This record gives sequence, C-alpha cells and structure tokens, in this order.
Amino acid sequence: MAEQKHTPGPWDIETVPTQVGHAHKINPVGACLYVDKQFLPHDDINSDSVEAAANARLIAASPDLYEALKEYKLGYTDADLKQLAETKSGRGEISPDVAAREIRRRAALARVEGEGE
Repeated sequence: MAEQKHTPGPWDIETVPTQVGHAHKINPVGACLYVDKQFLPHDDINSDSVEAAANARLIAASPDLYEALKEYKLGYTDADLKQLAETKSGRGEISPDVAAREIRRRAALARVEGEGE
C-alpha cells in the first residue's frame, strides 16, 4: 500500500460569492468548484448549482471515504474474487455480489493510492 501524502481530514465546504457567481471552497485543501452566472443565494433548482454542491460534498468526504476503503478487506486473492463474482450461486463463503463489491472496493483503493499510473 502506498504511503498517503494527502491533507488529512476532516475537510469542509464554504460557499462564497465571486464576481461571476459563487464557489464552493473545500477547506483546508484550497480546492474550489465555481458556478458561473449563479449568484448567491444559489438556486437549488438550477442543475449547475445542485451538481456543483454535490461534487463539493463528495470531494469534502474524500478523506473519510478513503479511510473506510482501507478499513474493510476480505481475505481473498483477486483471482478468487473474480471467480466468485462470476459464479451464479457462489461457493458458500461469500455471495457473487459481495465478491463483485470487493473487486470494486479494491479498484477504487488502488486508484486513490496511485497504483497503475
């Protein structure tokens, strides 16, 4: 597992006005998601405003999501998981759905940790 060098959580969101709309600032990392031509108070019906706010929440939750990915691990090899995920009935140990979820969890964790880049 790669050593992480990201800013530790928690991260929070501050929505601020800009000259051309508003921005969702993710603190303490200093990232911003800008919503042009939508001034505060932002319109919760406007799809750009709603999407930007949802993206900001997802980014702010990243440290927590990463920790959750690291905490949970099934003790199966990748090959065993692939075989279990492709089985209709499973082999009694875990269901195909659980195996498929573990494959996705491992892939997401590898992406976060920069493996395969």
